[in-house]
Amino acid sequence: MEGGKAFIAAAVLVALFPVNSVQADHVDRPPDESLPLYESLPLFWRIDSDGQGPLEVGSEVAGSSAEIWRHEEDGIEIKVTTSGLHGGHAYTVWLVVFNHPEACSGGEGLQGTRCGRSDVLDPATRASLMSGRGGKFVGESETSFAGIRPTNPSPCTSPIVLDSRCFDVPFGPGLEDALGAEIHVFLRDHGHPQFLLTNDQRMMFNGGCQPVTSEGPPIYGDGGWGRPGSYPCSNPQGTHPDAFSVL
Repeated sequence: MEGGKAFIAAAVLVALFPVNSVQADHVDRPPDESLPLYESLPLFWRIDSDGQGPLEVGSEVAGSSAEIWRHEEDGIEIKVTTSGLHGGHAYTVWLVVFNHPEACSGGEGLQGTRCGRSDVLDPATRASLMSGRGGKFVGESETSFAGIRPTNPSPCTSPIVLDSRCFDVPFGPGLEDALGAEIHVFLRDHGHPQFLLTNDQRMMFNGGCQPVTSEGPPIYGDGGWGRPGSYPCSNPQGTHPDAFSVL
């Protein structure tokens, strides 16, 4: 039964695009491009960001960046700066992490991608969906999000793992290789505040979102996905073209 649920969740990830999360510490440090453990990538718009049409990549978001600082033992720090979001909406930051990108074959090369849609279900890549933390309701001006993502000492897929670092990892083993993993970043739009759902909307993948169904009951709703609501959630911006077709 558990294996079946995991497969269904993985299938949903492939079909859609790229939890109860701890509010992250603020990341505020000057970038140091001389360090090999620092990277900064622009974000791209997703065409038809209402989630109903083809998964295509649009233009680069002006002035945007997803900055990642990698630490061998302590995981990663991330800061996303962007614009053009809907004022008053809740947004969360999500990471599609491929712990073994050397096993990937589905990337399209832009921004150094080796991994993509076809690699999510390949067990050799050790792919994961995890919160980047720092989600919030945004204002009208340029917006930034910041979070800290620790390395997971044990695979989050293990049935005996009770580590709090796993409860906002709805799919996959978590972050296992902070230095070597390929990381795709995207933003998820959860809409205006909904009664009794505001915490879920700023912290969980499906917080306040219309349930996704597959000829039966909602697929989301338990297992760390968050409480569903009435908003047709979408993923309007992301760092890698193939990330738009992964979740």
